[in-house]
Amino acid sequence: MKLLIQGDRNIKTYRILAMLMITTLILTACNGRAAPAVTPTATVEGPIIVVREQSIEAGTVVIDQARTIISGWLAVYAQVCEGPGPLLGYAALAGGLSRNVMIEVDMAQATQTLHVRLHEDTGEVGRFEFPAADATVKTAGVPVAAAFQVKNLSLPQNIAVPDANTVLMGESCFLPNSITIPAGATIVWMEMGLLDHNAVAAEDGSFQSPLLHNGESFEHTFYEPGVYPYFCALHGSRDGKGMAGIIIVTEN
Repeated sequence: MKLLIQGDRNIKTYRILAMLMITTLILTACNGRAAPAVTPTATVEGPIIVVREQSIEAGTVVIDQARTIISGWLAVYAQVCEGPGPLLGYAALAGGLSRNVMIEVDMAQATQTLHVRLHEDTGEVGRFEFPAADATVKTAGVPVAAAFQVKNLSLPQNIAVPDANTVLMGESCFLPNSITIPAGATIVWMEMGLLDHNAVAAEDGSFQSPLLHNGESFEHTFYEPGVYPYFCALHGSRDGKGMAGIIIVTEN
């Protein structure tokens, strides 16, 4: 009986050893196999603008890099209220990455900070038509944009206001945001930014402009002395927060 028990134990031991050896061989074979090939995924790089602080030579700026998915435009703007204002110049772009794009700009309106935007070419092909067509290129709802400083010239921070009775509308403010006029004078609001704005009387409802697009204007004559706060219905509020301004009308 003891011999039989011992034999059974030996058989079980041999079986376990054999199973371990087989398992070891299988694992070794698996480890020796080449890993399955991974198919690379094509990556589409998005639109960008890269530009550095620079000196303006012969009225020309250089944009280091600009990338568009399809053909479009690269436009340079003067500054109004820390955002892009009047168009200074533009250049056509082919789809893909462009380097050292040279753009001739209108130095009569240039500011110390210049803004750059990518635009589509969705209107008449080969003709820059913003704001009627050729909207700004956006990524996740945000315009593809950049700004840079001019080094070698002393330029104004914002474009000049044409006269004492004009208010410029920029990306985030009215310029100037406070203005004093005599009774009977007319104020002209001029839209200079890339976003639409309006001017709405905050208290008495005496005036309200339509939404103004780049290059459009609205005017209102103030006959009664007083203080007239106003705001942009899209970017400000009646309590003077955000994009808001004030007209002070004095007696003649």
